[in-house]
Amino acid sequence: MLYKPIEDMFAKRGYFSVSSRRKLPSERVHSPFGVNVHGATKKIDVVAFRWTDGEIEAKAVECKYGRTWEAAGEALGQATAYQRLFPEAYVATQAAEEDLKHVESLLRELGLGYISVEDSKTEEVFPPSRNIRFNRKEFELQVKNKAIALLACYHVLGSDNFQFGRADEPGYIWISSLEACNISCSFSKSEPFWFALNIESKPAVKRIFSTLEVKELYKRLSGLPSDYHIWYAKFASYRPKKYEQEEERPVSELKLQDITSYVDKIRKWNWKAHIQVGKSVYFDVLLKTTFTSELKKAISELSPLQHMFNELV
Repeated sequence: MLYKPIEDMFAKRGYFSVSSRRKLPSERVHSPFGVNVHGATKKIDVVAFRWTDGEIEAKAVECKYGRTWEAAGEALGQATAYQRLFPEAYVATQAAEEDLKHVESLLRELGLGYISVEDSKTEEVFPPSRNIRFNRKEFELQVKNKAIALLACYHVLGSDNFQFGRADEPGYIWISSLEACNISCSFSKSEPFWFALNIESKPAVKRIFSTLEVKELYKRLSGLPSDYHIWYAKFASYRPKKYEQEEERPVSELKLQDITSYVDKIRKWNWKAHIQVGKSVYFDVLLKTTFTSELKKAISELSPLQHMFNELV
């Protein structure tokens, strides 16, 4: 396998690195990193991100199995396509430098780096050079926002309390902490960021909404800042997730009888419900500092409710 050794190489250098490989049994939820290339969705083999002076350093790797120069040649089309979206792109195969023959000069001429993987030993044979295809606007639209969310959530939530999924779709990402009632962050290219307290496990939903007094729940929800909303829906199916009977309302408009109605519905659904208490956050320009600040603010505002819910689970 090429992906894991390359992930590990970048991780040792301080990067947050993920790939399109299957999740190992001991790992948490993760996802390939998806982008739109010439109208088609592509899941990049390996990506790596880290902060450099407040900016995102981003790398993409196209992997091909094979120990000869032909494998590197086969990877060129995809790797050069990623150069439009990433400042640095690599080709990775099992060939050593002496096996590259005439394709090495082509890789260097195109500005691509080369990584050799042999028996799980990874070597960056040469780094990427000048990338004339790079389009900063495309980078910011397709890569930067998702990368900032990943890195900031990883830092704020902590490496031991972090998972992410659905990054495989262009312009979309979902991140959460690991608790039964978790802090989540999601983003869609057509919508703002959504910071929320998320509950979707049936046992957690049942325990919370069959135990809590309606008056206490109303007090906690109505005490949140006015930009928060409560959203809930009945699960039609878990995989893939499909909902019915969705409803959303600002917490500032809630009345006690609304909470009573919500709890009655959730009970009638046999606790098969997905509930979120969250807010939309708009960024004129997405930066590490502004995103991290808004994330910490949301966590601070939601933590009393989160702690109360998790104590019941």
